[in-house]
Amino acid sequence: MIRENSSRRSSSSLSSLSPKGGRLNPLLSRLPLVALIAATSVATLAACSSDDDEPDSETQPLDTIDPTEVPGRDLPAAPDPAPAAPAPPMLLPPGSDATNGLALPDDILDWSVIGVVNIPGTDAAPGTLRVIVGNDIAVEAARSGDTNPWPDGSMISHYQWSPAPNPDSATTTAPDDFLRLTLMEKNSTEFAADGGWRYGVWQQATLQPPAAADFDRACVNCHMDSLPPESGKDYVFTIPGALPTQDAIEAAPVLANGVEMPAGILGWRVIGAASRENDAMNPSIRVIVGNDIAVEAARSGETNPWPDGSMLAHYVWVPGENAVAPNTINPVGFRGITLMQKDSVEYEADGGWAYGNWATPELTAPADPAFDRACVDCHTNTVADNDYVFTRPGVLPTEMFPATAL
Repeated sequence: MIRENSSRRSSSSLSSLSPKGGRLNPLLSRLPLVALIAATSVATLAACSSDDDEPDSETQPLDTIDPTEVPGRDLPAAPDPAPAAPAPPMLLPPGSDATNGLALPDDILDWSVIGVVNIPGTDAAPGTLRVIVGNDIAVEAARSGDTNPWPDGSMISHYQWSPAPNPDSATTTAPDDFLRLTLMEKNSTEFAADGGWRYGVWQQATLQPPAAADFDRACVNCHMDSLPPESGKDYVFTIPGALPTQDAIEAAPVLANGVEMPAGILGWRVIGAASRENDAMNPSIRVIVGNDIAVEAARSGETNPWPDGSMLAHYVWVPGENAVAPNTINPVGFRGITLMQKDSVEYEADGGWAYGNWATPELTAPADPAFDRACVDCHTNTVADNDYVFTRPGVLPTEMFPATAL
């Protein structure tokens, strides 16, 4: 029954699809319903698109519609786009020239000592321990006192480290991480507007120069504002550390234990620094230098043990304050030169080292012929696990200067 009623409804529905209300074509009546609907739709579309003018056509023309005019509206103007943030300056290649054209000299790690300074840290800024070195022109000027003005061609550099206590000496500040290398170059004509000097700074062991084109303005302003011509400093903060003359070096006496003053000791390269201003018995500030064997060992980290033939020397000064740089510890008077030389066979009984000490600019030998017993006892009792040496070499950017660093 349900199937029969369904069939009648389908026939009635199909009849209503006849174009003129008549009967369906017998062929269409036998088509499936879906196909029939599709066919009827095609016929209807054909009729709608016909150009036939029959009066009973269901197709009617569309009335023309006039466009409606929309009244204007006062809309707020679109805001100007925000200006793009300036792109950060691109990093310059490590070790490259400063943006003002100042270049790192290839032999800068081989320069001789001019001075040393310890700048203790504060809540506002961390401290630094620095050794000041120079090219031949600057070193000659510093050691002869001809620094007001410094001669054209002078170049002065600071090796800078963060300070740290020496683990074997509670009163000694020693170099820790390498922070930066700075450079000043004197040309009174070319750099006249800046007091005759050009400045550069290279950060960390990779020697990264600042990318800003005007980075040196802070240096210029600080030096020119703090050191006017009447200061007699030629815009330079450094106090050169006084050293004996070469004549005094060559005339230094052989010590009672047979240790001699090396003739070229004033030209030795930097190994480190030590500030002992808090030593109640013997306050001092020092630069540690070495012969070629010792420098190569120090800069390659081969110091425990140090190789035979190593010679380590301290330039020792009385510590004091710089009148134009308050709260800094500087050399203000020469105290002496100390020396250690390594021969693990000859000096085996004393830990492999022999000791020397010459005091005052005249390099006077100790009066006590057994002076070195105090040195031996202190070193062998305190730093036996560091090859009997207190010195912690200051790390330097040797990888940036592979040809001259060692």
